[in-house]
Amino acid sequence: MAKSYGRLTELNSGLVRLRDNVKDVKPDYERLVDTQMRLAAVEGEAYMKEHAPWLDSTGNRKDRVPGAARSGLNTTTSLEFSHKSITFSHGVDYGIWLEIENNGKDQIIMPSVAVMAKRLMKSLRGSLSELRKRA
Repeated sequence: MAKSYGRLTELNSGLVRLRDNVKDVKPDYERLVDTQMRLAAVEGEAYMKEHAPWLDSTGNRKDRVPGAARSGLNTTTSLEFSHKSITFSHGVDYGIWLEIENNGKDQIIMPSVAVMAKRLMKSLRGSLSELRKRA
């Protein structure tokens, strides 16, 4: 059975509440959130590469470069206007099979999203109050 990430729904609703609460906040908070998102993306990419559960190819297959799946894991940020996102992805065409084969035994994207979402929310906790105190 595939792993369940039910708490992602809770995290998503937390992100929506955060977005709604900061609509009218100064640009300082926007910069703070952008910075935290960029840091989370960098940490997320490192996390995926370190915790990918599969064994890297040894080079005995002619159609794959050794270690390409792990080194191809990446994140990108989109921080335009009020919609902000971090995209976690594979850089190899067979990455989808690592995620879904064997009931998700080798998946890394969703576990990484869950871990990094928790870390990001924790890093933002109380930051609005702190910023308001300084203003």
